[in-house]
Amino acid sequence: MPETLEDLLRKADRLGKEAFCARYPHPFMVRLDERGGVDEPSPWAFSTMASKLDVPRVPPAGPMAKAFELLKSSGKGGRDMISLGRTNNNDVVIPEMSVSKFHAFFKVAGDRNWQLVDAGSSNGTRVNGQKLAAKAPTPVQSGDTVVLGDVAFLFLWPEQLVEQLPSLCRPVG
Repeated sequence: MPETLEDLLRKADRLGKEAFCARYPHPFMVRLDERGGVDEPSPWAFSTMASKLDVPRVPPAGPMAKAFELLKSSGKGGRDMISLGRTNNNDVVIPEMSVSKFHAFFKVAGDRNWQLVDAGSSNGTRVNGQKLAAKAPTPVQSGDTVVLGDVAFLFLWPEQLVEQLPSLCRPVG
């Protein structure tokens, strides 16, 4: 179940970084293209990385936007696979029309060794601006931009999420 960035910021402030990371040991996908009630885009927290990688600047989502903890919750696929898609039988449900019913999956190859695989989706999957070939595993690292269809996310380990939450939640103005 996704949580708002504002809720995660409150939890991080209350728990502290170490306890937050112990409570949430899995990576997150933070939705970047949903302003959550904030009208104006603010600078993206990873804008220097984005320019280095030739990735378009994407504004942070705002305090009410969602963060999806990447956990195995369905019976779909193996234990080392976290499915992403529009339908409820996926581990991470992204209810957007540009996201296929079963769009992509993360393959967990070891501690902090994650790969993203496009499952043959209709609208494609991109990592840092590069379109993935169907069924071809692509390594992902904290700070990478992941786009499913036309929905953008930031892939973050919990430590980086805690560090970036104040910037991601900052109201514009």
